[in-house]
Amino acid sequence: MIMSFLNRVFSPQTEAASPTPWRDDPEVVPWLHAKFRDDAQVVFWEGRWVEQMWVRLVAAHGEGVYTGQLLNQPEHITAAARGDLVRVRATAVELYHLTPEVEADLARYAFACQGCNLDMLLDPVAEVLAEQSPALPIGASVAQFTTRCPQCDQAMVASLRG
Repeated sequence: MIMSFLNRVFSPQTEAASPTPWRDDPEVVPWLHAKFRDDAQVVFWEGRWVEQMWVRLVAAHGEGVYTGQLLNQPEHITAAARGDLVRVRATAVELYHLTPEVEADLARYAFACQGCNLDMLLDPVAEVLAEQSPALPIGASVAQFTTRCPQCDQAMVASLRG
C-alpha cells in the first residue's frame, strides 16, 4: 500500500541530462528525498495554512531560487495545484514556496531574523504592513520596519535595499 502511494507521488526519475545544482546546494540537500534526488520537501504558506509538499526541481535561477513541479495536491493551499510549476527558495531554515509578491519583496527588502536567521517574509510586505500599521496609506513604502519571524516568532528586521 505505501509503496503504491510512493510510486504514484514519486514517479521514476532518469539521470538528469541538464545540470542539477540543487543536488549540491547545502541549503537544499537536507530537504531532498533520499531516493528521488530532484524531489524536495517545500513549505507552502497561505494565510494561516501551512503545508509541506513535494516539488520536483527542474531549473535553477541563482541565489537559491528554483522552479519545480508540485507533486502533491494541497489540502488547504489554493495558490497552487498538483502539476503546477512553482518557484521555491532555499534558506538556512527550510525550502519555501516563493509567490510572485514575496519574490518582488525580496528584491526590494533585506530581511534578517534575530532568532533563526530566516531572510525572507512568507507573507507579502504590503499585507504585513497593513496588519501592523493600518493607518499607513495602501502601497506606502517604509524604509525599515520590524515584525515577527514566521518561522520562530523572534524579531525580524526588514530594510529597503539601496
